Amino acid sequence: MASIASCRLIALVSLIAVPPTLLASHPTLPDPDGARLDTVTVQAPDRPGLAATADDKLEDFFRASRAQSLLDSERWREGRAGNQEDAFKRVPGVWVSSENNGDDVALSIRGSGISSSSFGRGVRSYQDGIILGSLDGGTTNQLVDMLAYDHLEVYRGPAALALGAATTGGVINYISRTGRNTPGWLVRSEAGRFGYRRNQLAHGGQDGDLDHFVSINHTWQEGFRDQQRQNNLRLNANLGVQLRDDIENRTYLMVTEANTELAGGIPLHTLNRDTRRQAAANNVQYDADRNWQDLRLANRAQWQMDDRQRLTSSAFVTRSRLDHLPTPFVGIIDNELESYGVGLDYALEQHGGHTLVAGVRAGQGSDRLARFQQTPDGQRKGNQTYDARLRTLQLEAYAEQTWQVSERWRLNLGAQALHSRRAFDDFIREAPPPCAECTGPQPRANPDDISYRVTYQGLSPKAGATFEWTPGQLVFAQLARSIEGPASSELGNNPIPGSLDAQTALTAELGTRGMLSRGHWELVLYHTRIEDEILNLDLDGATGIFNARGDTVHQGIELGTGLHLHEDLMLETVYNLSDFRFDDDPDFGNSRLPTIPRHTLFMSLRYSTPGGLVIAPNGRYVSGYDLTYSNTGGSQWQAPSHTLWGLVVSQEFANGLRLFAEGQNLTDEVYVASATAVVAPSPTATSGNVNPGGPRAWYAGFEYRF
Repeated sequence: MASIASCRLIALVSLIAVPPTLLASHPTLPDPDGARLDTVTVQAPDRPGLAATADDKLEDFFRASRAQSLLDSERWREGRAGNQEDAFKRVPGVWVSSENNGDDVALSIRGSGISSSSFGRGVRSYQDGIILGSLDGGTTNQLVDMLAYDHLEVYRGPAALALGAATTGGVINYISRTGRNTPGWLVRSEAGRFGYRRNQLAHGGQDGDLDHFVSINHTWQEGFRDQQRQNNLRLNANLGVQLRDDIENRTYLMVTEANTELAGGIPLHTLNRDTRRQAAANNVQYDADRNWQDLRLANRAQWQMDDRQRLTSSAFVTRSRLDHLPTPFVGIIDNELESYGVGLDYALEQHGGHTLVAGVRAGQGSDRLARFQQTPDGQRKGNQTYDARLRTLQLEAYAEQTWQVSERWRLNLGAQALHSRRAFDDFIREAPPPCAECTGPQPRANPDDISYRVTYQGLSPKAGATFEWTPGQLVFAQLARSIEGPASSELGNNPIPGSLDAQTALTAELGTRGMLSRGHWELVLYHTRIEDEILNLDLDGATGIFNARGDTVHQGIELGTGLHLHEDLMLETVYNLSDFRFDDDPDFGNSRLPTIPRHTLFMSLRYSTPGGLVIAPNGRYVSGYDLTYSNTGGSQWQAPSHTLWGLVVSQEFANGLRLFAEGQNLTDEVYVASATAVVAPSPTATSGNVNPGGPRAWYAGFEYRF
C-alpha cells in the first residue's frame, strides 16, 4: 500500500536501553520437603536480554506478587494455532471465543470490553513490550500472529502496572521469537475443514553478536458460514545486535495484510445445525468485509549500567489503513491511521533484595477518518458523509518499589499516572447531494459541527504484600486503583460526541500460587468496583456508548492447576467464576452484565512421553449468559450453556519433525460463540442476535525445524 510504503522511518530513533529486571540465573525452587523440582528448574543463558524465553522468566513470573500468567508457544503449537482462542482458553481470568474460527475473537479479561464484541476494549496489547494497535486501548486482532511468538505474558487487573498501562481489564504482551532462541529453518503447514490452510516459513540465526529471525505466514479459510472467507498475509522479523557487553539493540518489523469477510449475527431463535452456516442478509447483499493493512517498525535497546541497574528504551511508528465495506447506516469506512511513540524503563536491584522499577511512555496518533455511501454491491463508494481528523496524545508513567522486609515477607507500593488528550475535528458542513446509484440503508451526513477536545488524567496508586512461607509457595494481597479513558471510537458513538468520562476502578485481590512435587496451582479472588463503566446502552431515549449511572461490580475466582497423575500424565484445569453486575443502578438495579459467562471450565488430560508423543483430550464448559442489560426476555434472550470436546495428538521426532492433528467440537454442538449486548428485548425482534460457533472440524499438519 502506497501510504504505508512511504512511511518516514527516520521518525524512529534507536535508543540505548535495558529491560525490566531479569535475574542472571534462576535457582531451582524446592518443595516443602527440600526436594528439587525438575519441572521448574531454569537454566538461563548468560545473557538472555531481549531474547529471553519463557523458561528464562519462569521463576520471576511464578514468584510475582500479582495475578499474571506465562504461556509458552510450544503448547499451542502442538495442534492448530489458528487464533488467540487456541492459546488463551488455557489462561485463568480470560474469556475468549472465536467468532469465525479465525482472527475475530471476543476477548475479555475480568469482564472488560462488554461494549465491544471483537476489539478487546479494556485489554491493552503489546508486542515485545511496545504498544500494539491503538494508543488509547483495545486489541486489533488482525495484528496478532500466533506463529511468530515465543511466549505470551498475561497481566490481569492491577498487574497491568508491570507495563505501565492505564486499563481496568489487563495487558497481553506477545513476545517474538529471535535468532538466538529459534535458530535454523522452520517450515509449518496446517490444513482442515472449511477450506482452512495456514502455512509458515521462518528462519533464524546468529553470527557472533548479530542475530535475526524472519517469519512469513499465510492463512486462508472459506469459513463454515456464508460470507466468512479470510485471506491474511503476515511478516514478522527482528534483528538483534550486541553492541557492547553491556548494550544490546533489537529492531522489529511487522507487515500485515488481513482481508476478512463479515458474516454478521443471526437471530438466536433460528440457530440450528443448518442456519449456523448462514450469514446476515445485509452482509451478503453488500458483500461486507474488513480489510486491514499495517506496517509497524519498532526498536528496543538495553543498557546494563552496572551489576544492579538496567535501563530500557523503546520507540515505534505504525501506519495502518482500514477499509470496511460496508455497514448499514454507517456505509463504507476508509480510515488512514498513524501513531508513533517512545518509552523509557528503569530497573534497580537494591541491597537486601529490594527492587525498584519505573518508566514513562509517550505516544501520539493522527487518524484521518472517512465514510461513504455504498452502491448496491457494497464495493463502490458513493457520496462522502463523514470527514474528520482525530489526534491523540497518550502519556503514561509508573513506578513500583518492593521491599524484602524479611526472608518470607515482601511489601510493595506503586502508582501509575495517565494524561490522555483527544482532539477531533469535523470537516463535514453540509449534507451531500443524492446518490442515484446508492440504494438500501445509507448513512447520513451530520451538518452540525461535532468537533471536540477532551482530556483524561489521573493517578492510580497500589499497595500489596506477599508471604512466601516456603520457596515456591506464596500468598499475596493487593489493593489498587485504576483509570481507563474511553477509546476514541467510543467517543464518537455518544449522542454528544466527546462527552464520555473515564471509568475508574478500585480492586482488591487475594491470591496464592505454588508448586508441589506432583503439580502446581494458582488461585486468585478479586473484587473490582467500577465507577462510570463505559457500556453500550439506551439512556433517555438515545442509543450509543454511555457511562453507567451507577457503579458496577466485577468480582470472581480465577483458578489454574496442573496435577501429575502419573509420570507421563498431567491433568490441567482452568476455572473462572465471573460475577459481573450493576450495583443499585438507577436504570438496571442489580442486573447481571451481559455477554460474559458466569462459569467457564477448561480441562485437558495430557499424556506425554520422552519420545515426543502427546495425546491430549480436552473439554470446555461455558455456562449460559444474558444478552440484555435488563436480564429480561426469557430464553430467547439468553445464550444457552454448552460443552465442547476436543483432542490433540502430536508426535515430535528427533530429526526436528513434528506431526499433529486436532479435532474441535467433536460432538458437533450447536452453540453461541459471542453476541452483542442490548439494553432490553426489542419489540420488533423475537430473540437476540448471536454469532454461531464452529461445527465439528478436524485439522492436521506438520512442523519441521532444521
